[in-house]
Amino acid sequence: MQNKSNSVLNFNSNKLLYTVAAGCFFVMLCLILMSQGTYDPGDGVQHYLIAKYALHHPHLLLDHWGKPIYTLLCMPFAQFGFIGSNIFNLLCNTFTAILACKIVRQLGFDHTVLCFILVFFSPLFFMTSFSGLTEPTFALLLTASVWLMIKGNMAVGAIVLSFLPFARTEGFFIIPVFAVYLMMYKQWKSIFLLGTGTAIYSLAGYLADGDLLWIVHQNPYKGALDIYGKGSLFHFVAANDRLFGLPLVVLFVIACLALLLKGKKHPQFSWGLILLVLGSFTVYFVMHAVFWWKGLFGSLGLHRVMAGVAPMFSIVAFLGLNTVLDFSSKINKLKPLMLIAMVTAVIVWPIKQYQPPLTPDLETQVLINTASWVKQHKVPTNKKVFCMYPMLSMLLNVDPFNTAAYINTCMLQYPDFSSSLKTGDLIFWDSHFGVECKVTPNDIAAIPHVKQLTQFQQSNRSGQTFKVVVFSVVK
Repeated sequence: MQNKSNSVLNFNSNKLLYTVAAGCFFVMLCLILMSQGTYDPGDGVQHYLIAKYALHHPHLLLDHWGKPIYTLLCMPFAQFGFIGSNIFNLLCNTFTAILACKIVRQLGFDHTVLCFILVFFSPLFFMTSFSGLTEPTFALLLTASVWLMIKGNMAVGAIVLSFLPFARTEGFFIIPVFAVYLMMYKQWKSIFLLGTGTAIYSLAGYLADGDLLWIVHQNPYKGALDIYGKGSLFHFVAANDRLFGLPLVVLFVIACLALLLKGKKHPQFSWGLILLVLGSFTVYFVMHAVFWWKGLFGSLGLHRVMAGVAPMFSIVAFLGLNTVLDFSSKINKLKPLMLIAMVTAVIVWPIKQYQPPLTPDLETQVLINTASWVKQHKVPTNKKVFCMYPMLSMLLNVDPFNTAAYINTCMLQYPDFSSSLKTGDLIFWDSHFGVECKVTPNDIAAIPHVKQLTQFQQSNRSGQTFKVVVFSVVK
């Protein structure tokens, strides 16, 4: 049974939950509107571009790397620009945090509104609102699936979960965890429903390209060890304070110890908590640790991927918070002090770490300067544009999927492309992607009739330098 809060505020009421959610949403919206930078200027921008131009290029709705369910859901928001994709992610994060509160309420926890704070302000999860990344969509689908199944809506929960791999491919590894849960409750029909999303998207791929197995054949994460490398098995463990924030990590450890010591006698023990919440997080975390350790599936060891299961981590941490509050209630006046201290620490941690509103990082600032120069000097971009950096195509408002007007600069190393340049074509070289494809500014300048117009370069305090060189064809 759910305990009743003795505090003046009812920390289990929907009214307080929606008030807190609305307040956090609008504060974050202001921070997003005030930001000049983004949390992820690479993949986050590319995902936004896919969602934006899917309206003009329908094949992008089945782009494996772009994540089809994210593309479909974000597409209407992306029509309003990059800020639209940020707002979409903010909505995902807000609803995810609300659903997390409903999960812990269903599990019989007290102080459930505080779970919203723990989820919403989990550092990486918090920062994905400033991006076009796919982790918020993944987190929303996962959290919604857990909530539905814990409520007993097994079939609907299975259908929602079935689309998880199309928000992030790791979803295929989490589906078996839910299958075990369904088997425990003999929900055999719901187990088959876990394949709904794959069946629908397989059929869509067959109708579009005649390939029923396109999900396998077009897997963008095969191999790539030589490109992406590998690292320590404990890469993510060592970064725990940056991934989830020290306050949440401490609460998570307390929760795990409480569950380990009391086992099934713990008041909040349930297979929903152990399998669906803690199980999903553990499988995801261990999977990414092993992938980076062994250099599998194009793993880069990126910290941000953990934002996808940050709500699951925070729900477990919430059990730790309740454990501390229950213990402190035995000491006069300690409980409110502990509550204020821990909630404040959770909120302050990501704000201190990332200091929103965001300012442009080194590369973003140089790209902004480049785009501003092009616009100020009215350099036409209506001919063919050769570019490598997704953010630059976004800033120039150039459709990177229009192959008649946009080509990757790396292709100029091939004679078929370098010999077909026409007057007015613009060429942008940057030191990020240019180094990767081994094309240099000198290589481009050596192409007949190509003239350098300008260049932009900046360095940061760490000694890192980023450079963009702009060329035009003048023959």
